[in-house]
Amino acid sequence: MDAPNLHIEEFLKYYYSFEQEPGYAVLLKGKWGTGKTWFITQTLNSLAQQDGKYLYVSLYGVTSFEEIEDQFFKQLHPLLSSKSMALTGKIAKGLLKATLKIDLDGDGKVDGSVPAQVPELNLPDYLTNTSGFIIVFDDLERASINLESLLGYINHYVEHQGYKVIIVANEEEILAHQEQRDDFKLAYRRIKEKLVGKTFEINPDLSGALVNFISEVKSSSAQELYNNNINLISEIYESSQYQNLRHLKQALWDFERFLLFVSPDASSKDGLLDHLLKIFLILSFEIKSGSILPKDISDFKTAYFSDLLDRDSKKKEETPYQRVSKKYKNVSLRDLLIEESIWVDFFDRGCCSDERVQESLEKSEYYRTENTPDWVKLWHSMDLSDDEFSTALASVENDFFEMKYSELGVVRHVAGIFLSLSKIGLMKKTRREILEFFCSYIEHLKETGNLNSQVSNRPRFREYESWGGLGFHEKES
Repeated sequence: MDAPNLHIEEFLKYYYSFEQEPGYAVLLKGKWGTGKTWFITQTLNSLAQQDGKYLYVSLYGVTSFEEIEDQFFKQLHPLLSSKSMALTGKIAKGLLKATLKIDLDGDGKVDGSVPAQVPELNLPDYLTNTSGFIIVFDDLERASINLESLLGYINHYVEHQGYKVIIVANEEEILAHQEQRDDFKLAYRRIKEKLVGKTFEINPDLSGALVNFISEVKSSSAQELYNNNINLISEIYESSQYQNLRHLKQALWDFERFLLFVSPDASSKDGLLDHLLKIFLILSFEIKSGSILPKDISDFKTAYFSDLLDRDSKKKEETPYQRVSKKYKNVSLRDLLIEESIWVDFFDRGCCSDERVQESLEKSEYYRTENTPDWVKLWHSMDLSDDEFSTALASVENDFFEMKYSELGVVRHVAGIFLSLSKIGLMKKTRREILEFFCSYIEHLKETGNLNSQVSNRPRFREYESWGGLGFHEKES
């Protein structure tokens, strides 16, 4: 269904068009991130285009009715509430009470008609006439006011003042937070039955929201990338099973920023950005949902090799890698395209290095040519055919055991690759034999003067996790 909330939109048009007082509020409910606020904003924008008027207040963190009225006042009288023309609290309060006909004293009299505060201002009619206004109360569950009192306050606008009122809330969260109170559900149901005449559940409108999110992206190149990959984005979003449009919006914004660290040369590689977007969305959705932590990304490759060894064993607890890869079956997460620590830094610390990103991408399949070193090909062994693997392994074994490599980073990479291959039975030498030879190799580098120049007293960032844009195999062993 292309427009899952079309029936709600149609009803709200009908509700907005009432000439008489409806006598009830409309409740729009849905889980966090399903697009409730986005949906109601779209309907209000359509209303405004037809000269309709509304007041919108977010109850998030609101601690008093006075704060709600302050939001109303600023919308009704933006000029009068500006710093350059601020009114005293008493006059502003009197003006608001007159405008919305509020009786907060409970004496049956409209408070705004008491004392001559409003006439002294000689205000035009449009500032004190709210006939036909729609009042929207959003984020009901996030208010810091007693909920029963708050609903009673909202009911005053509906029952006594005749306004059309929309309430937007995560009803599940309301009931969950109050579940320890035995009397709450009964009280909430009683107030709701009196106040709410229609209840609708908002379903995520992926297609409509995605078009809107893409239009809000500032970078034209990011917009083009997203538009060309709408099906891919939708597929990853549906596979996540979170149905959280807010996470999608944030992920698209974050990836727009991440693209700043990707060079024009890398961006020009056919398919590279599409692949990068796919991996980014998966990691972003899972981290934002709390399914994994950024640091868990570092263990993906290790978990993949462990799965190869322990396919028949029944583990008590799923690893983060298993949990994520099981959901996104059409995406391989054994190779995250760029080095794992780069992802960790971006999602955990919000920082990144364009130099490290480029260095890593240059080791990816999109840069792989006949001139790519055999040890790099072997690092990506799971992407090789049997013949390619055998050829690369023979070449690297020869160079390693004849100590032809003089770069410490390469030696460490090859040692890690061999240890992991030995673990899964793809090398004849045992892990102990490989480790002993590796130690002798380090001594050889030291004796030939190729070690000291490469080892600093102040190791560079994450030196023990990666080198040359690739993470070390077996770095945890």
